[in-house]
Amino acid sequence: MNSTTAPQHGVLASFVLLLISMMLSAQAMAFDVDGLSYDVINATDVEVTGRASGNTDTDIVIPATASDGSTTYSVTSIGTKAFEDNLLTSVIIGDRVKTLEEKAFKGNLLPTVVIPNSVTTLGKKAFEANNLTALSIDDSVTTIDLNAFNKNKLVNVVFKGPFGTFNVDTMFDNNTSLAKISYCVNAAGWSGQEFFNGSISLASTPDFDCLVPAQPVAVPLAPFWLLGIMAGLLSLVGIRKLRKT
Repeated sequence: MNSTTAPQHGVLASFVLLLISMMLSAQAMAFDVDGLSYDVINATDVEVTGRASGNTDTDIVIPATASDGSTTYSVTSIGTKAFEDNLLTSVIIGDRVKTLEEKAFKGNLLPTVVIPNSVTTLGKKAFEANNLTALSIDDSVTTIDLNAFNKNKLVNVVFKGPFGTFNVDTMFDNNTSLAKISYCVNAAGWSGQEFFNGSISLASTPDFDCLVPAQPVAVPLAPFWLLGIMAGLLSLVGIRKLRKT
């Protein structure tokens, strides 16, 4: 009797320990801080998954870093549906965020947004159904997915960087007031690509006023004969001073 029940108790105890370990591990992979919820991606990075329970703020600041106890992580991603339908009126995105996942800010009231130059990817419907009227897309952005800015109130859009993997057919769909799409004249890969605004296709145009990196100005070198004359004059001045003393 005892010999048959002992192994069963051992198996049960091992199973309970496994469950406890899994629960503790799951807790360690997610945490809340300063009104936002995060999932741990790896040893250094986290993804913000939305507002923490009880947080109803409509002005959101996504920080560059988030700390869980003694560990500080970089906030590098905004998760799928993280702030969908949250009635947000403003958002500040931290300068370490690289990816905005699908529907990250879909269905809010955002009139403007600043996309930091750390961002490389805007996922499907990332900003769909907001109140954006103007947009500046930095040169770090290389991928813009389906319907990323669908159903906004865009009037003009400026691309600061090279032409990337952009869904020209749908990224600006249902923005029928959109009348101008421009790109920096020195940016690579552009050739007047057309973007559909939900009513017509708009050809992109070069922007000659776009900010470009300042180029170093070469300082002209004086010719050798001029340097020789200057050296001679300085020598004469020195000799005269010595005679006076």
